[in-house]
Amino acid sequence: MIILITAVLLSLGFAYLATQNTTGVTLFAGGYSLESIPVYLIVLGSLLLGLFTAWFLSTISSVASFMTIRRKDGTIHKAEQELEKKEAIILALREQLEQFAIENSALEESLTKTSKKAEETKKRPTLTPDLSPTL
Repeated sequence: MIILITAVLLSLGFAYLATQNTTGVTLFAGGYSLESIPVYLIVLGSLLLGLFTAWFLSTISSVASFMTIRRKDGTIHKAEQELEKKEAIILALREQLEQFAIENSALEESLTKTSKKAEETKKRPTLTPDLSPTL
């Protein structure tokens, strides 16, 4: 609604300008000359040329921004994929660590049992045969 009100007000202002400035002017552009062009048409042409130029530059800026954002989105997507791969590797390594811990515990238990058996065999009296000659 604000745009409509602004457009109507600018149109009224331009209409007033057009009725007050109907004098013909000669316009020189390069080697060409256009004679008896009303001032309000020159103003309107300048306004339209300015609007077109602003729109064109804005479009170029928008396209450049879009390309930059798209490139950064691609970089973010690649980084997320790498992160997922590294998280999977970390998960696999944690599982492997748990397996190693279980295996280590079993080996320590086995070593403890073996050590206890060795100590028990050392503590047991050994019967050595008496090889002394009996006469």
